[in-house]
Amino acid sequence: MLTRKTILLISPDFWGINFNSKHHYAINLADRKNKVYFLNPPTKNNKLEKIQDNLWLINYKSLVRGLRFMPVYISGIFVDMEIKMLEKRYKIKFDIIWNFDTSRFFNLSHIKDKLKIAHIVDWSENFNRKILSKSTDVNLCTSRFLESELRKNNQHSYNIGHGYSPSSYKLTYSEKERLRDGYLIKAGYVGNLMIKYLDWKIFYNLIKKNSTIGFYFLGPVGKSNLSSTVIQDKFYYEVRNLENAIFLDEIPSKKIPAYLKNFDILLLIYEDKGHSKQLANPHKVLEYLASGRVMLSSFVDEYSRKDGLIEMVEKNIEFQKKFEEILLNLEFYNSKNLTNKREHFALKNTYSKKIREIESIIENTFKRFNLDKY
Repeated sequence: MLTRKTILLISPDFWGINFNSKHHYAINLADRKNKVYFLNPPTKNNKLEKIQDNLWLINYKSLVRGLRFMPVYISGIFVDMEIKMLEKRYKIKFDIIWNFDTSRFFNLSHIKDKLKIAHIVDWSENFNRKILSKSTDVNLCTSRFLESELRKNNQHSYNIGHGYSPSSYKLTYSEKERLRDGYLIKAGYVGNLMIKYLDWKIFYNLIKKNSTIGFYFLGPVGKSNLSSTVIQDKFYYEVRNLENAIFLDEIPSKKIPAYLKNFDILLLIYEDKGHSKQLANPHKVLEYLASGRVMLSSFVDEYSRKDGLIEMVEKNIEFQKKFEEILLNLEFYNSKNLTNKREHFALKNTYSKKIREIESIIENTFKRFNLDKY
């Protein structure tokens, strides 16, 4: 079902050094001998670039702007035209439209000869979610909140969670040296440092109060392929002035697992008010778990019913107390038994396994409803 197909993968994020789920799916689908075309957000030029075997990057200049202001019937016609123009320009024929972006190509109702998948990984990805989910064959998502919302528009909607991409990369001597700075205990955070949901005030208080511990931040600062904004939070700048806060900036995704294994505690501190649905299942959790290291997190809904995987506080005001408890019992929290449990869970959710799960969903969906078009 998901082998030797030609796939147009529509991403709201550009291709670059920083990967999230869209980039990982593209690579893993290409590894299954599909021909995958990763469509960047609109640019000023039309260009096709090969990234690796079976994987191409498409930059394109949008045919029409303002589709969201048009009647649904008309917007569907223009989306169909746009996709046909891509096929004609590059002499290809897509079998599957796999759309992560509700702001573009959101009306697939006029496309009849392709498998149409909407894949919503963020609650905030809601520009034209209702129209997109109604016009697809299958909707995939990463939280129970999204699944409930999508099922209102399309019964073929499924919460499949996130995936994990293993890496065999090992740190070089110089990379290891960056982590040898005298701190016996190291805490780490990995991710886009410019997102608005990070609770920098809690980070600041935690780092300031634990001056003998090194706190490492790995991720893009300023504009990157994942973000076009620059953070304005005053506590972010206060954190950067603390001696035991070390910023390593962005690191290629394949290197992240190797860095995570060098930390004793992994942190995920999001604001605990107003964003519970957006933060219900962060992509980085599986990367953290794969390292085997203990993870201390603000409340994450999708893991609140999975005992023993992550240490979680319901309110961020409890963070310092829980952090101190973990420090006093670090040997227990990073014991072989708990380490293996975390690693095993991550390995059960690799992207290759997620794709097989999606394959089964597609096949069972069409079989159940007597649809034989695919």
